[in-house]
Amino acid sequence: MATLVRADNAGPMTLDGTNTWVLRTPAPRDAWSWTPGPTTTPI
Repeated sequence: MATLVRADNAGPMTLDGTNTWVLRTPAPRDAWSWTPGPTTTPI
């Protein structure tokens, strides 16, 4: 299951707001969060 959590920070770079995805498995207490964005190290 995937749930979208959107921050209330609309602007030219984020459009409606910054998106964070919470991914859950059917097993209880297993979840991951993923926030797309730039890499922290130069490529």
